[in-house]
Amino acid sequence: MSLDLGSEKLQTLDKDLEHIDRCISLNLLKRRNFKLATGKTPEDVLDYLTNERPLFSSQTLVHGDFCMPNIIIDENNFGLIDVGDCGPGDPYKDLSALEVSIARNFGKE
Repeated sequence: MSLDLGSEKLQTLDKDLEHIDRCISLNLLKRRNFKLATGKTPEDVLDYLTNERPLFSSQTLVHGDFCMPNIIIDENNFGLIDVGDCGPGDPYKDLSALEVSIARNFGKE
């Protein structure tokens, strides 16, 4: 397997922030659900991400679909499957996807 560091799959924070802003402008988010899940409005989260941008600009090797069904664990080992979206990216995306997957697969508590 080779890693194409120039891959179009690389999503930059700037593109993500533009996408979030567009979704807010077009009222595509379920505000009530968003507020219940995060305790904040979409605008609050966008402002935070924009103002604290350097904290979230790290690029590293990420899985791209980091969720519980893609983690294989036995007594002594663990591994990851479905690495087709693997490439450079923001590790926080993988971690947030894993958090959602854990809640979906095991419940919130």
